[in-house]
Amino acid sequence: PRMENERKCIAVLISEVCEVYQSLIIDGIRKKAIEHNYNVAVFASFFSTTMEGILGKQGENNIFKLVNYNLFDGFIVLPNALSEEILTPMAEKLKSAGKPVVYLDRETTDFYSVCSDDYNSFKFITNHMIKKHNFTRINCITGYQGMNLSEARLRGYIDALKENNIEVEEDRYTYGDFWRVAPVQFVEHIISCGLELPQAIICANDTMAIATCDALRKHGLRVPEDIAVTGYDRIVDGRIFHPQIASMLPALTAMGSKSVDVIADLLEGKKVAKNSYISGIFYPTESCGCPLSKDKEIDDIAILHKNIEMSQYFINSIYMYEQLQESSNA
Repeated sequence: PRMENERKCIAVLISEVCEVYQSLIIDGIRKKAIEHNYNVAVFASFFSTTMEGILGKQGENNIFKLVNYNLFDGFIVLPNALSEEILTPMAEKLKSAGKPVVYLDRETTDFYSVCSDDYNSFKFITNHMIKKHNFTRINCITGYQGMNLSEARLRGYIDALKENNIEVEEDRYTYGDFWRVAPVQFVEHIISCGLELPQAIICANDTMAIATCDALRKHGLRVPEDIAVTGYDRIVDGRIFHPQIASMLPALTAMGSKSVDVIADLLEGKKVAKNSYISGIFYPTESCGCPLSKDKEIDDIAILHKNIEMSQYFINSIYMYEQLQESSNA
């Protein structure tokens, strides 16, 4: 039996712990756990949802079978980094353990959640384009229809226009794919729909913002001189793109620390909101027409390039070892 003064322990269930998204969240969890005098145990597989068909998948995912759910006082889960085949049985075990559980970046009926505040973040970006750049013709491409964050981002854009007495025109917004195909179609639509060209296009992630810039360029339009473009997530690709993509970085460290606070409050019997929302940080850069400090950017880009090369090296060598172990002849 556990002694009363023993430290409480939180389990974090996660994959690909070295990725930027995951490591920033863990940073927040770690710092806040120290404040509460909690221990943290991280269960992480190297495998992610994007690596289908890798030989060691089953072995990697066995890590989650080792978790003794009764030994922990609370759980923090990153569902977007885990595949459904792991998440479904995991959720059942978490429910039967009866301890506080926080899902990060995904709302769910069964557990508490801490999510990035997509609605207010998108409202902030739209207001930046209206108030800082004096634009009134602003288009928007969000993510998949029906997806929580896509709808929240679209609502933020629409409400910002309404609050600034700008007409909301249906031809100026659309649902996208978080990838490169939808933005190309949207740019074609923008050019052919008969409305005056927009002054800005707000995109629901950086990948779509990059594709939008490329599609505009093919039509002889310059970013940001003719049309400004913004993204979301502040990924490496957007930061080393020219023009650098103006983007909203979700406050991942703050989300990590908030999830520990939620568990602490629940353990103390306090009443906690089922879903908490944390606003992101906007980085206005070249693609929205804001000036950029060149020296800082050059340093940034050099560091990013180095990181990319290193991570590619490690990923390639890990799978090389795995395939060598599988081979049956020398």
